[in-house]
Amino acid sequence: MFSDNARSFSSDYVKETIFKVGFHNELIASTIRSGLLGGLSIIAVFFVPLVISLKYIRSNFEKTKNSATMASILILVVSVSSITIETFGLKFAASFYACMLGILMINIMKTDDNPESNFSIK
Repeated sequence: MFSDNARSFSSDYVKETIFKVGFHNELIASTIRSGLLGGLSIIAVFFVPLVISLKYIRSNFEKTKNSATMASILILVVSVSSITIETFGLKFAASFYACMLGILMINIMKTDDNPESNFSIK
């Protein structure tokens, strides 16, 4: 009763083009490339550090509060930009995100001047 094109959401040309050009979305591209676990890992890359930084954003210590605020802003900016570009497909963007987030997380969770923290480097 229906042709193959009527059942399909998009034409064959669109399907071929999208796989040649790419999805330009980090979550969709990772899910297509690595399955459900790939999509969940991208969500975790954004969600876990955001939860940690939001936990310490109301700290009594100025350095911890500033680092948590900067980390939250970094995560939000990168996650919003990953809607229109595959952020972690770019080596420099992935390296920048990892280095900046690592430095900020160390500042947030170090225990030398922050008795609230339960993270120990020793």
